[in-house]
Amino acid sequence: MDSNLVLALTSIILVIVTSYYAFQTRKTVNVLEKTNTMQFRPALIGAIKVRNAIEPELQISNLGKGPATDVEIVVRSKENPDTTRFTHSTSLIAVNEKLTCLIPIGNNKFGLHLEDFNKRQYTLQIDFTYKDFLDISYSNYQEIDVTKNTTIGHNTLIREENDYLESLSINVQRIADELTKLGLSR
Repeated sequence: MDSNLVLALTSIILVIVTSYYAFQTRKTVNVLEKTNTMQFRPALIGAIKVRNAIEPELQISNLGKGPATDVEIVVRSKENPDTTRFTHSTSLIAVNEKLTCLIPIGNNKFGLHLEDFNKRQYTLQIDFTYKDFLDISYSNYQEIDVTKNTTIGHNTLIREENDYLESLSINVQRIADELTKLGLSR
């Protein structure tokens, strides 16, 4: 066999193998970049907390591993969205920080007592929009059944734990779905 032909064939094979490894390396870098971005993502959730066993309030928490910036929270009643809209904006919610708000019940009024919610069904709809420290925008939506959370009255501590775990479970599922979309799940 001609030595020039052997040299040409080995050069072509070398180019193919090098191209394959370059492609695989690029894919690995893309996955690492996405993983690094997801690692420090903020995750905002809302939960109903009851102070002094009679005063309900909405508590927004950042359960993610990164701060949420340029935060806008829109809260409204599912049963009466036109008269209960309440918007809260803040520049930063740090990791594990909790933001407390009153619960709007309509016409610039807020629910200040458990009895305000025990008389009828009341569900909060919450829209979150925020950014992470890399300036990537996120938005999510959550519904909270206020009536279910406040009718427990003095057994609120048990209900709070269940709501926290339920909210955490919903966020973990949402993150798992995003990882699946990115092709990063097992």
